[in-house]
Amino acid sequence: MKKFYVLSLFCLAMIPSMAENTSQVNDTIDKQIPVSEYQMLMPLQPTYHKNVTEAANWGSNWFIDVKGGASAFLGSPLGCGDVFDRLKPTLLVGLGKWFTPAIGGRVVFQGLEYKNSEFHTHKFQNVHADFLYNVTSGFMQDAYGISRWDVIPYLGCGLIRSEAPGRKSFSMHYGIMGRFHVSKRLHLTAELSGMTAFRNFDGIGESNKFGDSMLGLSVGASVTIGKAGWKRVVDAAPYISQNEWLRDYALGLRKENHELSLMHNTDLRTIDELKKILGIEGLLEKYHNVFDSYSGQTQERKAYPKNDYSGLNSLRARMNNRKWDGSSAVDQAGFLTDSLAFSDSEDWNEYLISISQGKEAIGAPVYFFFHIGTCNLTDKSQLVNLDEIARIAKKYDLYVCVEGAADKATGTVEINRGLSTDRAKYIAKELLKRNVDKDHIKAVSLGGIQENTPDAASRRTRILLYYKK
Repeated sequence: MKKFYVLSLFCLAMIPSMAENTSQVNDTIDKQIPVSEYQMLMPLQPTYHKNVTEAANWGSNWFIDVKGGASAFLGSPLGCGDVFDRLKPTLLVGLGKWFTPAIGGRVVFQGLEYKNSEFHTHKFQNVHADFLYNVTSGFMQDAYGISRWDVIPYLGCGLIRSEAPGRKSFSMHYGIMGRFHVSKRLHLTAELSGMTAFRNFDGIGESNKFGDSMLGLSVGASVTIGKAGWKRVVDAAPYISQNEWLRDYALGLRKENHELSLMHNTDLRTIDELKKILGIEGLLEKYHNVFDSYSGQTQERKAYPKNDYSGLNSLRARMNNRKWDGSSAVDQAGFLTDSLAFSDSEDWNEYLISISQGKEAIGAPVYFFFHIGTCNLTDKSQLVNLDEIARIAKKYDLYVCVEGAADKATGTVEINRGLSTDRAKYIAKELLKRNVDKDHIKAVSLGGIQENTPDAASRRTRILLYYKK
């Protein structure tokens, strides 16, 4: 017996450290993460490939150009006067589309008046199609892939008509256009343009050679219609690197959690065994504060009261007085403990006599708790109490009363009545399996009760032991 107490005290000395470790596992594992890991765990800001965008669909990045300015005709022969003597107003209206930030096309109508080599003023109309190439498309792009400044050379061809001689001629067009980004849809534009046609465009010259030209300078605005801007292509490399790191990090955490889970389960089993030892020796109440931090039960089990073995311990204390007849203060063998001795208290003495006459239960009852609406114990380990109860009942020829109950707060009267009966029968059958005499077992149904807090405590049976009446 002394060895047993020494072992128990040694185990008690270990409880605080185990409880501390258990609380760490149950609460939050305080894992110190280096700064680099914090950076890897933060959401990534997208980075984009330089000068790479998705191709536009047919409904996006269309534009309309409207410009006004002046043009000067330089024919062959040149005639009198210089360029400034030949200046006349001109108008350009164009419709185009950008297929990528760098490549686009447009169709332009250009016209009004020009002066030929004899300084005669004539009207003209010119329609041409141009290929546009934005050489600055990759510089200073905003979130929509639109550059602040654009420099756009172009080259095209078309037909030009002069009304005076009534001639039409094939024409080549070239120039450079500059744009300034004002808003998502609006650009200010300026254009320096050139045109070359056959020499007979103005009615003077050969029809099979290029020689008549026209220079122009115009300013205006360009308005984007349809969807404006470009969808930039996100660089996936940082995300791939982060995903690979996170995969390895998750595998490491999984391994660590598995190891901690095994340690935790070992701690739980150790603490449960220590509590049983303390309960058997009647010391559980004295050391209950040691287990305040112990929260190893699952959420479902926390909802039910934990049996602290107080009823079973009280029963063991009374059964240690093997020769007590229920009325004597002290027996000849001296087994009577102080807790069972007659005293000056009449109530206590009456209680002892009532026990001996089978009118009062021996010690406190032992409870068994069930899941709501079922006859399934919340914890199968509760059945270990039945082993000891059955042994004591057979050894001292005691009578067992099993009271089944249900939670009145839930279920109907009929359901609770049947449920409490089934719970009482379940425990009675377990006692029969342990060879308790059938005539010594009485199952009682209390129906739905509401005498405990929380309500889950009413989903139970309790066992009371009596001497034969």
